[in-house]
Amino acid sequence: MRLKKIFFYNIAIFISFFLILDVLVSIFFLDIKTLTCFNIQRDYYDLKKNCSGIEAWKSSFPAVKIDTNNLGLRYSGKAQKNNSKEKIFFLGDSFTYGVGIEFNKTFFGILENRHPEYKFYNFAVPSYSTTLHLYLLKKEIEKENIPSKIILMLDLTDIWDEGSRWKDNGDERPTIISKKYEEKHSERKEVNKTFSQKYFQISKMFISNLNYRTRNFRHRLKKKYLKDYDYVKTSFQANFTYTKVENLNKKYWEPNVFEKGISEIRNDIELISNISRNNNIEFFLAVYPFAETLVNGQKEFNWEKFGESLCASNQCKFINVFTEFKRRMVTNKYWLSDNFFVHDEHYNNGGHEVMANVIDSKMF
Repeated sequence: MRLKKIFFYNIAIFISFFLILDVLVSIFFLDIKTLTCFNIQRDYYDLKKNCSGIEAWKSSFPAVKIDTNNLGLRYSGKAQKNNSKEKIFFLGDSFTYGVGIEFNKTFFGILENRHPEYKFYNFAVPSYSTTLHLYLLKKEIEKENIPSKIILMLDLTDIWDEGSRWKDNGDERPTIISKKYEEKHSERKEVNKTFSQKYFQISKMFISNLNYRTRNFRHRLKKKYLKDYDYVKTSFQANFTYTKVENLNKKYWEPNVFEKGISEIRNDIELISNISRNNNIEFFLAVYPFAETLVNGQKEFNWEKFGESLCASNQCKFINVFTEFKRRMVTNKYWLSDNFFVHDEHYNNGGHEVMANVIDSKMF
């Protein structure tokens, strides 16, 4: 009986010590946020310059280190010694930014490590789309920062973003015209944090990483009697590939939003192509799948053919990452948890490695 009391007494001391340490570390050293280095303004946002912190994009994602350089671009956090005149620009959104992934394990980080003969620039910011890609490219060309190669990662969310989210202001900075996505995800704002959210950051980091790993584990256990679509997240932005336009969620897809989005993308790609030709830049365009696209198909709108047609019209080099993910879907029964965050569209470490290998084989 006495040993049992000593045991519980020691456990209580350990827990108390841990909680006190957690509060002290949270106050003085650690601050995990959902939007660590975001510079959010009324009608625009980008990344802060020279920012460093820890970001948990969602409660189900692991907390990861985020660093931005003096240009406001995500990077490794280490001083770059690469002075190569051969530059590569990556234009994209959250997939290219690498939400939930340590920098060196993002496909961008993998490629940067493999190819020290180039200087890499990651202009990706979550929920950016082709209007922003064009604007950022123009600004760099104006500064005479001209790359040898550009790769634009065309995301399935770009149609909605172009049709309803961003306003093209010509040579002026684009602005946000729709707050609906922000309203849908208002719980992610860094306001009104509870005591536990604010002062137990070590616990938050541990729980987020544990949540990520247990989701994968549960998926593998249940794979025997559940189908992939039981775990695949569907999204209002990307379900147009298997849903008729007239049946899309009218809360987000107002009349003509789809057609406007397609038109804006085509126009932006044409302008980026023109800039590339005028500056002797090799222009690549890549398309890649969400898990929902792989499971539900593309019977209403084929994203692969759309990307291929854009390059056929604009003399860019097309990279199709769908093919490798489709192969893995057939050959690996755990393809979902091996390549995607379970019940999310974003890639985990495995998915980023697939992206890196396909892009590497096509771009270099």
